[in-house]
Amino acid sequence: MLPSSPTTKAVIGAEAAQQLQRFRFNIAFIGANGIHPDYGVTTPDPEEAAIKRLAIDHAVDTFILADHSKFDQASFSQIVGLRANTIITTDIETLNSPYNECRNIVDSLRATTVRQ
Repeated sequence: MLPSSPTTKAVIGAEAAQQLQRFRFNIAFIGANGIHPDYGVTTPDPEEAAIKRLAIDHAVDTFILADHSKFDQASFSQIVGLRANTIITTDIETLNSPYNECRNIVDSLRATTVRQ
């Protein structure tokens, strides 16, 4: 059994990293504990952040999944900074400054409308 983070229950550790090294992904869906304009996308566990960075490095496209409660929050370990190729999918319909200037977030909001 692979080790997991006691805080988030995410799979972590050297064995998980070795397994990820063998794969390539079209899309990586990455969960986040915090999204902050200065600190980027974060999680409380450094090993979890390392595994998520590895998955991002092996993916063509990455979607960060975060609900409204994660914005303006920063956890201990940065997964990735807010950059042009990071697409954040969230439940927020309109974002306030400083996020409303991030086209990658706004465009994903328009593209991910929930259909019933």
